[in-house]
Amino acid sequence: MFLSAYPQPFLLSGIRKLCENHNADVLVLHWPTPDESPTQIDLYGLEVEFLNKNNVDITQVQEQLENFAPDIVYAAGWMDKDYLRLCRQFKNAGKTTVMGMDTQWKGTLKQYLNCLLAPFTLKSAFAFAWVPGQRQYEYARKLGFDKQHILQHLYALDTSVFGRTYERYLAAKADNYPKTFLYAGRLVAHKFGSLLRAFSSLSEDEREGWKLIVAGKGPMEHHQEMKNETIVYKGFLQYNELAELVAEAGVFCLTSTEEPWGMVIQEFAAGGLPLIVSKQCGAAGLYLKDGENGYLCNGNDVAEIKTALLKMIGKSKEELLQMGEESTKLASADNSAVWADELISVL
Repeated sequence: MFLSAYPQPFLLSGIRKLCENHNADVLVLHWPTPDESPTQIDLYGLEVEFLNKNNVDITQVQEQLENFAPDIVYAAGWMDKDYLRLCRQFKNAGKTTVMGMDTQWKGTLKQYLNCLLAPFTLKSAFAFAWVPGQRQYEYARKLGFDKQHILQHLYALDTSVFGRTYERYLAAKADNYPKTFLYAGRLVAHKFGSLLRAFSSLSEDEREGWKLIVAGKGPMEHHQEMKNETIVYKGFLQYNELAELVAEAGVFCLTSTEEPWGMVIQEFAAGGLPLIVSKQCGAAGLYLKDGENGYLCNGNDVAEIKTALLKMIGKSKEELLQMGEESTKLASADNSAVWADELISVL
């Protein structure tokens, strides 16, 4: 059973593999889909029940959840008090409970307080922590989870969707490589602001014909710079539509000033794109090798991001293709089948 935030593509892909590879029965209770990321729920005919938390009374569906009799209960983090209470009850009833967490360990006062309180707040509700990377693993250890009770690959996704797109358009890109940077995500200042300022600061001579493709929704879609003819705005795209952007994109950029993970980094690396990623992105540690498949920069330093853009503009077609090939190698190993195997391993 999944007590999730809003259903994201990685979760839907993982659930498909749970059903296909492990013959699992699945029930999902989830938050309502946000306006900025209206992901469609599509499990290709698999019988999985989804309950929208906004449309049900938790006390009324609790009996339904208990009658489902799950072997594993997964909760997305610890912010939802209803989910915490349910996990505490299921753990007391002998069920295996798993907490997903993507918060990076930064050693803040709040994090130290969380560590002090964890035996009473988290360890009473969860037997396992499930993390995407090393910075989250460090936090889980400090919260009191031992090595045997920390799962990896939380955000492993269906890399084959982007991998197939890479293979389909590789020959065309070898003939005429796209002079385009790509951003995909919510259009909010801490994710997109630095990149927009850096790209907008390029002169016409510096750009050499390169444009910026933007996919997503959010307040910054109305920013004055978005009206520039060098920016191509796509709006929000569903998962398969997003993968198709690989055909017209030359370099993927995510230069957030704050980013616990950043799944789009793996997605477009699997799609064979060179990367420009900020060191603040948790996924950078796994899917970017500075100078090999892209460039690492400081999301707070617009000049540094601009320098990375200029480096990419100065690359030859052959160099960009080679960087993209390195991206696919780094991204392919973690996938939805690995995700499903990792979750089932708790049994």
